[in-house]
Amino acid sequence: MSVVVYCDPTFPNYLNNYLILLYSSNANSPSFTRVLTATCSSPGYQLFRTTITLANVVGPHVVRAMFQQGAFGPAETCAGGGTGQDGDTDDLVFIVGVPQAPSGFDAEGVSPDAITLSWTDVSGETHYELRWTDTYNPDFSKWITHSASPLPANTSWYIDRPLPEGTYRCYALRACNANGCSAFVWDCATVPSLSANCAVYDSTWRVPRCDGGVITAPTCDLVVSRDSLPSRAELNTPNAWYSSSCIDGSSGNWYSSRTIEKMSTTTAS
Repeated sequence: MSVVVYCDPTFPNYLNNYLILLYSSNANSPSFTRVLTATCSSPGYQLFRTTITLANVVGPHVVRAMFQQGAFGPAETCAGGGTGQDGDTDDLVFIVGVPQAPSGFDAEGVSPDAITLSWTDVSGETHYELRWTDTYNPDFSKWITHSASPLPANTSWYIDRPLPEGTYRCYALRACNANGCSAFVWDCATVPSLSANCAVYDSTWRVPRCDGGVITAPTCDLVVSRDSLPSRAELNTPNAWYSSSCIDGSSGNWYSSRTIEKMSTTTAS
């Protein structure tokens, strides 16, 4: 790490010019460790260098340089905090490592025109790369880059729509940052048929109702959560997050981090 400072041109003032460097492996919420303390030995420009052993943590790291007249206290994180101490504080953020591959990647045909993708968000990514194919090939370079790619950092789901009924599609996802990308993870799903025996909305119970005698009865579009629309009340209860009671099917909201995506009954043979 190299830092150039401009020391006080007047003797002996420059002898009391202090530079310290602080380091943290988490630029988003830093807990700093001091890695250098130095003082000027001459007026004007002066170069300081030090070696920092980086923590084995993927993501944005930060080095903070602080320069002021007078020594720094052991807990100071901003230059110029004392009386008469004119100081300067500057940060440098940099990305370390390549993110891990997303875990729990799942593709599921939830409604008759869409496939829902979900995964566990990783750390240290700046975006996700999404690809697709209707004919599986282990060579992901031959898959098509999705029009929604890149997906932003901190994403954990995506709904691909509109898609024709009966479409069988495979998706590959990887996490990326400035240093490169993780390995791909993949999964496949089929868009449900429009002729599926979907549950119907029962205005008395205020819930989806599966009529007797059907082989399958998915909730289809009656359970609507993480799609492209804003959060809102569903027709079916319970909608029992903090905003409503469990028996009120005409209000309430879904919680973006924990949602029910689909329910289905199947008659055993």
